[in-house]
Amino acid sequence: PQSVSQPVTSASPNTFTKKGSEFDAVDAAWVEHGGPEKFKYVGKAKVGGAHEKEFWIDANGEKWLFKPVGKTSDDFVAHGEEVAYKIGRLIDPDAIEVRTIRLNGRTGSIQKWRGGLAAKSDFSSFEISELSADDIAQVQREHVLDWLIGNHDGHSKQFLRAKSGKVY
Repeated sequence: PQSVSQPVTSASPNTFTKKGSEFDAVDAAWVEHGGPEKFKYVGKAKVGGAHEKEFWIDANGEKWLFKPVGKTSDDFVAHGEEVAYKIGRLIDPDAIEVRTIRLNGRTGSIQKWRGGLAAKSDFSSFEISELSADDIAQVQREHVLDWLIGNHDGHSKQFLRAKSGKVY
């Protein structure tokens, strides 16, 4: 019997790209449109939590939640929230955008307001038995990120569920 020779194929070399380069456009948009002069104050935001929050509208009419830091020595907190977003979006590209900004002389973090939430949007009113396997997996994903960045303040009101079922 004769052996049939097989064609030799060479594997294509791995192509490496800069991780996070898929966010170049959103980062460029922030640089172009995220200046403080592009935002207009709307009013106090009564959304719970221990610290003051305000609603602002950008030049495109999109709503943002501004969380000013209490004192200048705490500016690092706002920068930390933006870094957490930039790490988080590598895990979940749909992460809610968070940036550092200075508005009305105060530094803080500003995050794009998320609409389209479910009627029971946070997890504070759920019994654990009501959560689906997908809900639990999404919350676990968020907890992994929290552990990675050293956020030890994870609680039920920090997670939001969209009408689509996605957890932020």
